[in-house]
Amino acid sequence: MDRQADILRRLRCFEGHTQGVIRMVEGGADWMDVIRQLVALQGALHKIRALVLHERLSICLAAALQSGEAEDRDRVLDEVTEALAAARSR
Repeated sequence: MDRQADILRRLRCFEGHTQGVIRMVEGGADWMDVIRQLVALQGALHKIRALVLHERLSICLAAALQSGEAEDRDRVLDEVTEALAAARSR
């Protein structure tokens, strides 16, 4: 399975899990059970974010390095640095 297919599969699972949590809240589920499910969702989203970042690195950074253009390389490195900083601040 390629990375994009894996990312899409995980996003669809995340979507289904989110719908399940919505049903739990609507049904008045125990709040600790809801919290546990939200923590699981956070973990899943963290993994998806890591996969997307890895995909970006493997494709865009590799292309920028192969082009030999310092401007391309610096632009992609800036984007990746910004994405990592945003991920850490959340």
